[in-house]
Parts: sequence; structure tokens; C-alpha cells
Amino acid sequence: MTTTTSTNNSSNVPSASVDEALNQTELGGWIAQNKNLFIGLVVAAIVGVVAFGVSNHLTSKKNNEFANLVYDFETTKLDQYNSGNLSAKELVDSWNTLPNDILGFGTHAAVELTIVETLIGKGETDLALGLLEKTAPHIKNNYLTYFYNTHLASIYEDKGETDKAIDLLKKLISSNSKFLEGKLYVDLGRLHLAKGENDLAKSNFQYVIDNVKDAEFKRIATLYLSDLQ
Repeated sequence: MTTTTSTNNSSNVPSASVDEALNQTELGGWIAQNKNLFIGLVVAAIVGVVAFGVSNHLTSKKNNEFANLVYDFETTKLDQYNSGNLSAKELVDSWNTLPNDILGFGTHAAVELTIVETLIGKGETDLALGLLEKTAPHIKNNYLTYFYNTHLASIYEDKGETDKAIDLLKKLISSNSKFLEGKLYVDLGRLHLAKGENDLAKSNFQYVIDNVKDAEFKRIATLYLSDLQ
């Protein structure tokens, strides 16, 4: 997976009028301002459901031990960090002392995503990236995989590693997951557009228009596509 990206060409990027049009609705405005971090709006609710489901199906002693370790961390270290009594590095270093075989465990992943969201919100992007890259290969749940990979894609995009972001979004699309499918294709179109790959960008925006039911993502794709005509 290459980390080299193409230089943006202003003639290939949608004009300010696209973002202005997106801002006409709440969802469009959020996407215009935050792009890939849109999923932060729904991560807490979805991950909460996943974590609840996992916690209600714990059957082994090991799983119960994992759940207790994560709970203890959440109610001590994470609370200390949120209250300003622990640095971001200390938080992450402490989190990384948990057993390696806990990686991918549902409750661990759910709390880790909360940590990632908190770190990103405080500008600690590199620390958040380290956590995501360490755990992502161990995630089996489709919803959690979506959140890990879209967060990773967002950070890679912000760092200018566009090819890495594109590869992750393609991986999600090829998994046949229909969760927020419209957003995946819109983001993939944006990334190709940023690289000057207009034909690939058009095909992704056109897919949303032709196949995605969500009216807002159709509207966003139409705005980008019309700017490419």
C-alpha cells in the first residue's frame, strides 16, 4: 500500500459553490466541514449497541476478565484523562499495557473508539492513529471494522496519504457492507477528485446517484458531479 500521493490540482477540486450548497442542510453542512469524520456523529450509538450486545453474551471466564479490565480502565484512566489528571501519552501507554489477546474483543474495541474520538477531538491525532493501526487488523465485527477503517481513512486523508485512505475505503466497499454505503462512495469520489482522477471520481458519484437510497448523499454526489461537467 503506497503512501505517495499526487499533488492536488485546484482545477480538479469542486469550487466553493459546492460546499456552499452542501451547507444548505445540516447533514450536508457537517460533511462539507468535516468530511470523513462524519461518522463521529453515529459511532457512539452504534458502538454502544455493539458493546451492549457483546457484554450480554459473555460466556467464558476470559471474556469476563477482559470486560473487567476494560471497565476498570474506562472508570479510572479515561476519567483521569478527561478530568485533566493524565496526559494523552500516559493514557495511551496505560491502554497499551492491556493483554495483546484482548485486541478485537468487542468491549475493548468499543472503548478504544471512544478513546480515539477523544484524542482526535483534542488534536492528538498521531496517538489515535497508533491505536487504530494496532487494533484494526484484529477486528471481526462488520460495524466495528467500518468505524476503525473510516477513522483511519480520515486521518490518512488529513496527513496527505490519500492512497492509503482510498485503499481502506475500497476494502470496506468490497466487503459488501451496506452500512452508510453512500458516504463511502462520496468520500472515495472526493479522494479521487483530490488526486485529479476525475473519471474515477465521476464513477463513484454516479454510483451514489444510481444505487443509493439516501436522498442527502444523492444530493451531495449530484453537486460534486455537476461541478465536474
